[in-house]
Amino acid sequence: MRIQISESQFKTLSEVVKKNNKVECKCGHSWDLSDGGKDPYICHECGRDNEKKKDETAKYIKCRNCNKKFTQTIYKNKKSTPVCPTCGTVNKD
Repeated sequence: MRIQISESQFKTLSEVVKKNNKVECKCGHSWDLSDGGKDPYICHECGRDNEKKKDETAKYIKCRNCNKKFTQTIYKNKKSTPVCPTCGTVNKD
């Protein structure tokens, strides 16, 4: 299968890829991942670690229908109804 895209679509995709390979620090310094060296996520200006990490405290619910994991929303200390965002199944115990 071969997909054909126009030149303007290619430029748009190239810009998105370039933005995704750029790391920005809260101090205002930014750099390309390829220029980061041994520690590509460590800011060479202030020393901050800018690697995106998963929330280890998040509790995941496994959908009974599609077996995908999702989190439950909590607002004002009340949990929402556990609805799977993929298939829409309500997963009550």
